[in-house]
Amino acid sequence: MIELEEFEDEGGGYIFDIGDGQVLFLKGQQYFPVNDEMPWPNTSFEIVRTNPGNRWVGIFCYGGELPPIRTIETSECNEDVVWAEHEEIADGDLESFAKSLLAT
Repeated sequence: MIELEEFEDEGGGYIFDIGDGQVLFLKGQQYFPVNDEMPWPNTSFEIVRTNPGNRWVGIFCYGGELPPIRTIETSECNEDVVWAEHEEIADGDLESFAKSLLAT
């Protein structure tokens, strides 16, 4: 996992390697577990939403704390990364995806 440090109050970010050549990118204030005692980032978690309506419920953690292999200052990223919330699964590896977020 690569962590993006929080910039101002925009929320931090996380790039998780989820296997099979894919990463999960989460960025924003809502990406924290529902319980403060759950370690975050975590080795095993789920994002829960309601059905119907797709309303945010929260993140529930089941594993252990996952330390970052690298930390990036969010201020070094493209403006669309700094100021927006993100939740996406993308093809690629951690380092390539992280490089794609950086301002050039």
